[in-house]
Amino acid sequence: MTAIGALPHDAISGFTVLGELGLDGSIAPVAGVLPAAIGANARAQGLICPAACGPEAAWASPEIEIVAPQSLIQLANHFKARRCCRARSRRSARSTACRSILPTSKARRAPSARSKSPPQAAITC
Repeated sequence: MTAIGALPHDAISGFTVLGELGLDGSIAPVAGVLPAAIGANARAQGLICPAACGPEAAWASPEIEIVAPQSLIQLANHFKARRCCRARSRRSARSTACRSILPTSKARRAPSARSKSPPQAAITC
């Protein structure tokens, strides 16, 4: 999308991108999101992954930035600030709109050592 000018190159330059693109523009889930998120975090990058993989990616670190759209149009709208992604919490139905990509540490607390459930929120569109 940056090659054709649909998105500015600097908008996604600090991200690792992962997902399977469908012919209709949808982004399908893929395996290996957690290791990719850990690697992106080690390189001080954010992660763009399918919406279905966002909660898994949130396990990597409370500081990693995660953008998890369902389609390319949602990704483009997020970076062009036409429709921002939201930080959704499973504990509350309330959503917090973002103007820029929020680090997940602002969207959720790190799970406790005895917690077996996944992190409570991830950045999704």
